Amino acid sequence: MATFYFNIRYRHSLMIDVEGAVFASIDAAELEAMESIRDLVAGAILARTDDLPVAIEIVDAAGFRVTEVTLADSVPVSLLGPGVIHRPPSRS
Repeated sequence: MATFYFNIRYRHSLMIDVEGAVFASIDAAELEAMESIRDLVAGAILARTDDLPVAIEIVDAAGFRVTEVTLADSVPVSLLGPGVIHRPPSRS
């Protein structure tokens, strides 16, 4: 079990998680972050705002960013429409 913090990154700001939550693994934390970013998008849509989260940075108890879950990882682009999610070109 480990404590992880979900810092929510928006286009122009970063919301720091000061409470954290305990997860059985980093995989469990990533799944929760994906659900959280979907909930944040739903809330933004209902509030009629375009301030969508860009990513959730998953940080460990020592303050190191372990990984991040992006909006593109969590929500199909087809649901949001063109231009909402900017993906870098794939490197083949």
